[in-house]
Amino acid sequence: MRSAGESTTKIARTLRKEKVLIPSQYAAEKGYKKPAIKVPRDKYLWDHTIIRKILMNQSYVGDVINFKTSKMSFKLKKQINNLKENQEIYQNIHESIIERDIFENIQKSFGQTKYRKPKNVPKNMFSGLVKCSDCNANLNFKLHQNPINNFFSCYNKRQQNGLCNKTHHIRVDMLTQNIESRARSH
Repeated sequence: MRSAGESTTKIARTLRKEKVLIPSQYAAEKGYKKPAIKVPRDKYLWDHTIIRKILMNQSYVGDVINFKTSKMSFKLKKQINNLKENQEIYQNIHESIIERDIFENIQKSFGQTKYRKPKNVPKNMFSGLVKCSDCNANLNFKLHQNPINNFFSCYNKRQQNGLCNKTHHIRVDMLTQNIESRARSH
């Protein structure tokens, strides 16, 4: 689908509709991995980040990459990512799932982004604090050209992942007025 020009978001939406298990659920059901301690909200909840990770995984062309991460010392357990030049890549070690030329074309497609987020997006003081009343997901802050129309909207509704079916949003100015009036009354 990606080589045909589909976005990672559209691929995720298609996999959700077709009820394809997410990788962790598939591994758990096949017995490859212990079930996760944190149970996923939905075993078909594909996200564009999972799709991107899979599409960029070089092991699908038969390569093995060693030394992706390292530790600063034997005392510190935290792993840090190694630079590409410090990694060792062995090509064609195992049977490939996808042809190398298709994989390389897909990698090139990631460099051709149509939309780039602005670097200096102002944060709102309520970011991370406002939740959806139905699904309890964060309401994400959205900027509008007219600052009066800035608002928070439900993440799950916007992602169309089926976890929230109602449109939940609130304008920032209304939220601020509501909180100010409650603070004055107490």
